[in-house]
Amino acid sequence: MTPQPALPTINWKAGAAIALIAAGLIALTLPHMAQAQPTVPTRNVPISLAVRPGEPDWVIAGTLNAPDPENLYRSEDGAVSWLTASEGTEPNISVAGLAFDPRDEDFVMAGDGALGYVYRSEDAGESWEEAPGFRELLAENSAVGEVIAIRQNRRTVFYVTTRYDAVYRTPDQGDTWDHLEAGLAGEARRVREVARFDDVLYAGTHDGLYRLDEESETWSSVPTFPIPTIIFSLLAEEDALYAGTASGLYRSEDGEAWARIDSFPNTIVYDVISTGGRIDAATDEGIVTGRDDAWEAAPLNDGAYGETVYAVANMPQAPRTIYAATETMC
Repeated sequence: MTPQPALPTINWKAGAAIALIAAGLIALTLPHMAQAQPTVPTRNVPISLAVRPGEPDWVIAGTLNAPDPENLYRSEDGAVSWLTASEGTEPNISVAGLAFDPRDEDFVMAGDGALGYVYRSEDAGESWEEAPGFRELLAENSAVGEVIAIRQNRRTVFYVTTRYDAVYRTPDQGDTWDHLEAGLAGEARRVREVARFDDVLYAGTHDGLYRLDEESETWSSVPTFPIPTIIFSLLAEEDALYAGTASGLYRSEDGEAWARIDSFPNTIVYDVISTGGRIDAATDEGIVTGRDDAWEAAPLNDGAYGETVYAVANMPQAPRTIYAATETMC
């Protein structure tokens, strides 16, 4: 048997070592009911998801880098069936980040949490090319954490978070890159997520929450965040900013005053999205869904589902939410 590569991204993306069991993705069609259990054809754990703008049935999933060499998959029927979608990428990468351009449904970017590749596709993930020069920007042993697409000044800006190199930004779909690192030192250079709220860019790091004002080039700590912790995920809505931590979900209306949502479970929040009517969070205890003070676990086929979920994705107008889970689904 051919030896399999090491898994350098398990502790980076997931936060804890996990068993490589059959990987599944589920379509959550209603707040309280999940459909059948479609399965990505891989033994690798899915850790990233993206839904194509304007086409909610078109989903791309990225996985950890072993034991199977393929790490990108595409569904065109709402996660019911899957095709491999790795043409143009290196084998055994670990696709930690995926993001479509919200104004260009054909353009999607993928980030590798193993060796630091960034790939881009102009045909919605059917084929890929490496973004020129990005990997050479990273320090040794660094890699990609997330890829985030944000609309700014009538254009899409992609942000790439990294394991040790803070944040990179591209306003031209990966042709050129700006390095946003000033003010981030030590563990704060390990950035998990960024989000834009009230014209301020926020970064969730391994050393708490940081902000970058629109006219500034230097990050500053947000000392009012209640606990010194890893910020795993961020979500910006019109009237609130949410931060997912190792001990639940926090909310702020101004980015300065923060409070823990007491009715939310005390668990790691790996990813969080808004569906408009509710918020869905991928956690160490399954999907948690709700809003304000009302939260509950989303069951699978009327039963409890408490396994780890690392990624969740949708579009506000989509009829379903897709989430990635680690349990065998059959």
